[in-house]
Amino acid sequence: MASSFAPISSGASGFSHHDPHSVARVRQHTESTRSSLSLKVTTAEGDTVELSLDASTLKELDWGSAYTPQGSACINSASETDTVKLNLKAQGNLNDQEVSDIASIIQSLETGEPITSPLSSLSSFDGTFKQTQSVRDSKVTLYA
Repeated sequence: MASSFAPISSGASGFSHHDPHSVARVRQHTESTRSSLSLKVTTAEGDTVELSLDASTLKELDWGSAYTPQGSACINSASETDTVKLNLKAQGNLNDQEVSDIASIIQSLETGEPITSPLSSLSSFDGTFKQTQSVRDSKVTLYA
């Protein structure tokens, strides 16, 4: 059975009013997070390491309902998508101390906390960590 939806009308007061014989509602919520990490390291022994990491998460929630004198219907949908891309290039043989120092740098980039160890096995490093987040909510209600 077909149903047509009409726009909400304004009365003399200027406020919207409706006679809700039928109503349809749709809501969408989306969250996304994107993170990237880049690191270039040279050890005191001349070994080099280049690391890049890109990660993203997308969460979506959709909800809809319709109510008419003939009946009602509801639908819900949720999804999450995670993507990770890692590139690592190492030249030389890393010893345990070099690996530990590189891990300390990565942790500092991710958390923003200062590095507490001396990093004595490394001669130079350069790194960045960036994260962006967005949230979007949409809601539509139609009355007939």
